[in-house]
Amino acid sequence: MADRDDVANARIESATHQNSSTIKLVPVDRGVRELIRREAIKDAGTFDHSVPLTRSRLERAAEALLHRLGLPRAYLGWTMVVLGSAFWQPQVMNVPYERRLLLLPHCMRNASLCAASYSRGGLACLGCGGCSLGWLGEMARAKGYRVLIAEGSPVVMRLILSGEADALLGVACLNSLERSLERILMAGIPCMAVPLLVDRCQNTATDEDWIVEMIETPYVPQTLVGRSYLPLMRLAVRIVRDNAEDILPRQVAAAIQGNGAEDPLAITEDIGYSYLKEGGKYYRPFITLGVYDAVGGGKLAKLLGDTPIEVPDYVRRVALAVEVFHKASLIHDDIEDGDRYRYGRTTLHERWGIPIALNVGDYLIGLGYSAIASIDTPAGETPGGLVADLVRVFSQAHVELCSGQGAELWLARNPSEPVRVPQILRIYAMKTGPAFEVSILAGLRLAGPLPEWVWQVRKFAHAFGIAFQIQNDLSDWEVQEDNKRLLGTDLLSRRPTLFWALGWHFWGAQFADMIAFPPDASQDAMLERIYGVRAEFERRGVFAAAEKIFRKERERAVALASAIPHDEVRQFLVYLTEAVLRTGRV
Repeated sequence: MADRDDVANARIESATHQNSSTIKLVPVDRGVRELIRREAIKDAGTFDHSVPLTRSRLERAAEALLHRLGLPRAYLGWTMVVLGSAFWQPQVMNVPYERRLLLLPHCMRNASLCAASYSRGGLACLGCGGCSLGWLGEMARAKGYRVLIAEGSPVVMRLILSGEADALLGVACLNSLERSLERILMAGIPCMAVPLLVDRCQNTATDEDWIVEMIETPYVPQTLVGRSYLPLMRLAVRIVRDNAEDILPRQVAAAIQGNGAEDPLAITEDIGYSYLKEGGKYYRPFITLGVYDAVGGGKLAKLLGDTPIEVPDYVRRVALAVEVFHKASLIHDDIEDGDRYRYGRTTLHERWGIPIALNVGDYLIGLGYSAIASIDTPAGETPGGLVADLVRVFSQAHVELCSGQGAELWLARNPSEPVRVPQILRIYAMKTGPAFEVSILAGLRLAGPLPEWVWQVRKFAHAFGIAFQIQNDLSDWEVQEDNKRLLGTDLLSRRPTLFWALGWHFWGAQFADMIAFPPDASQDAMLERIYGVRAEFERRGVFAAAEKIFRKERERAVALASAIPHDEVRQFLVYLTEAVLRTGRV
C-alpha cells in the first residue's frame, strides 16, 4: 500500500538525517505528511477540550501517534504542530473571520523580485504576483482576516493581548513555531499553523493547499465550549496598562493642579506611572487573577466572548499591586546588576541616572502598599482582616526577595569566594520564588481564607522560581535582538549565577581567571572571550549540566503543582508550569 511505502521511505530519510536529539525534521514525502495529519485529526477529536492544552500533553500525544505509525521521533516537532492545529480547529471555528489574525512568513517571498519594504509591522506586500504571499493575503483579507507578513514579530502578542484578535493562524518554520509555542500555550489562544518544508531565510516552500484550507476554516459559532486563560491575561494587561490610573489616581499631579508634568514635584510620579505601563509579560498579576478565578471554580477561564470579563475592585487593586511591586524590584535589580536594557529600551537608571531610578523604585513600593491599603472590605470579611493578611504576605515576600538578592550581591563583591550549585539554588528560591509565591497567595486570599495546604504552594513557588531563574540563565547565552542583549551578559557583569557555580565546579579557582577581563578591554575583545568561554562550556558539558538541573526543578514544580488538593487550582498551576517553563534547550 502507498502508506506503507511512504513510511518505509520516511524511515530511510530519518536514518540519513537525524541524530538522537533531532526532533525537528519535516517529512519530505507528502504522503507521510498526509498520513500524520489524518491521524492527528482523529486523535485530536478524542481530546478533552475542558482541560487546557499543555506542551507536555501535546508532546505525549505526538509521540504516541508516531509510535503507532512506526515513524521516527525526528518528526515530533512537526507532528506537535499538526496535532495542536487539529485540537484548536473547533475553537478557531468559534471565532469570526474579522477576529482572526493570519501571520505569513516573509521568507516565502521571491527575494530576487520582491520590492516590498519593511516596517515595524512586517513586510508591506505590493501584491506583484512574484510569490504566493500576495494572493494568500488577499484571500484572507477578503474574508475579513487581519494579515501580517512577519517572522515572530512582537506586534502579534500585542494584538492578541490588546483584544484585537481572538485566533491566530500562521505559517512558519519549525524553529519559529517552537519559539512561539510558549506564549501561545500561555495565552491559550485558539491557533492553527502550517509548517514550512525547509528552514531557510528566503525562497522557502510549504503545502500551500493546506494554507488555503486553513484560511477557509469556516466560522461556526458555538462550535465548542472549552477553556482559555486568554481572557484573564487580557484582564491583567488591561488592569496595568489601561486602568492603573483609574484604579490608583495620581495624587501629586492632582495636588499641584495644573502646573503640569514638568513641575519637579510631579516628575517621580510621572516616571513611575510611565514605567509601570512600559512593558512586560504581566505573568504575576495574571497568576493572581488565575488563582482567584480557580478557587471560585474557573468561571472566567473560558472561550472568548465580546464582553470583557470583570472582577471586583479589590481584586483589581491587588492584581495591580502585584505588578507594581514587580516593576519596583526590576528597577532596583537593573541598577544592582548594571543592566543596560529592559523591554527593548535602555533601563531607567541609564535614562535618568541611578539616584532618580532608585527613588522611582521606592515610590512604586509605596504605591503598591497604597493599592492594598485602599481596598474595600468584601462581604463576609472582618474589617481590616484582608488588608492585614495581604500586607503580611507581601512584606514577607519582600524580605525574602531582598535577602536572596543580597546574597547574590555579596557573592558578586567576592569573586574569589567559591560558589556551589546548592548555594545558588537556595539564592534563586529566595530571590525569584517569592514573586511567584506572593502572586499565588494573593489570589488565594482574595478568594477567601488561606487554605491548610498553603505550605504546598510555598514549596511549589520555590521550585518554580528556581527553574524560572535557570531558564533565564540559559537564555543569557542566546542573543535577543528585540531586547538588544549581548551574549553572556551575566558573565560580563561577573554576576553569580548557576553558570558561575558550575564554572567553579568544573574549573575551581581557575574559573575566576578564565572569565577575567582587562579594565580597558574593547567590546570586541570581551565578546571574543565570551565566545571562547561558551565553547569551553559546550566542550565540558556545562550547558548539559545546567539543563539537567533545570529539568529536575521543572519536574519538581510539576509534581508539587499536581499534588495541590484543589482541582481547579491544581489544573491552573500545572498549566502555568508547563506553559512558562519550556522543555528542551532554551
